[in-house]
Amino acid sequence: MIIKPKFYLTFAGIILILSLCLLSKPIFSYLERERKYLKEKRKAVEVSYYLPDFEGLARHVISPEESPDIEPDSYISYYTKVEEKYPDLKTVYPFQGYFYAKAEYFDKAIEAYELAVKDNPYHFWSYYNLALLYHRKEDFLTSNNLLHQALVTNPKATFYVINQMPLYRQIWKHIPAPGEVIMSNLKKGIQDCFALLIINLYNLKEYEGLLKVFPMALEKDFSRKAFYYYYAGLASYQLKRYELALLFLQEVIKHDNQNKKAFYYLALVYMESGNEKMADAAMQRAKALNETGAVSDGALFYRLF
Repeated sequence: MIIKPKFYLTFAGIILILSLCLLSKPIFSYLERERKYLKEKRKAVEVSYYLPDFEGLARHVISPEESPDIEPDSYISYYTKVEEKYPDLKTVYPFQGYFYAKAEYFDKAIEAYELAVKDNPYHFWSYYNLALLYHRKEDFLTSNNLLHQALVTNPKATFYVINQMPLYRQIWKHIPAPGEVIMSNLKKGIQDCFALLIINLYNLKEYEGLLKVFPMALEKDFSRKAFYYYYAGLASYQLKRYELALLFLQEVIKHDNQNKKAFYYLALVYMESGNEKMADAAMQRAKALNETGAVSDGALFYRLF
C-alpha cells in the first residue's frame, strides 16, 4: 500500500511537534537558569563598583583601640547598594548599623540594629552595639535590657552565625586567624557589657543592683578593677554604707592614684564619718589632680565582630 505524500507530511509534522514538546522543558529550564545567572552577575558587577577598603577594615576590626579610625561613608554606600540589589539578604543590617553608628547617624544605626536583632536573635554584637547606642542617648533602661539579651546569647551560636554570613567573608581573607579574632573580640564584648551595665545601673540609681553585679563584673575583667571599685564605692556612698564605700574607694586609689573623682568621693565619705582631717587631705588631693578617664565609657567601642 502506498502512503499518500499529504499523510506522510502530516505524520512527520506530528513527530516533530512531539519531539519539540519533549525537549522544550529542559531547554526553557536551561534558558531560565542562564537568565538568572546573568541577572545575578550584573548585580554583582554593579555592587563591585562600590567595594570599600576591606583590608583597612580588617585592621580596625582586629584592634579598634589601636588602629586608625575608618571613614564610614564608603562602607555605607557599599552596604546600601548591597541591600538595594539583594533585598532578601537580611545579614546586611548589622553592617549598616555599625557604619551608621561610626558616622554618628544614630537614628539610622538604631533602626538598622533593631531590624538586625529582629531578624537574628543569636547575634551578640547587634544587641551590644544597640545597647551602646541607647546608652549614648541616655535611655539607660533600654540599654540594660539589650545588654541582658546580649549576655544570654551563646558565644558558640554567635560564632556560628558570623561564620555563615557571606558579608563577613569579604573581611576574613585579610585576617590571618579570623576564628581566633572572633572569639577574642567576643570575650572583650562580654567584658564591655558588664562595664556598660554598671554605668547604666548607676545612672538609673539602682545601687543595690549595681552592688550585686559588681562581683561578676570584676571576675570577668580584673583589668578594670579601679573602674568597678569606683562605681561600687559610689553606690555604697549613695546607700549611706560609708565603711563599705571607704573600702572600695581606697581600693580605687591603690590601683589608680590619679583618679580625681575617687579622691573627691573619698573626702565626702571621711566627712560623713566625722574624720575632718582625712576629708580635708583627700579634698586637697582631688583639687590638685586633673580629670582622668577611669570612669568614662569612652573606652567602649562599637564592634563589627
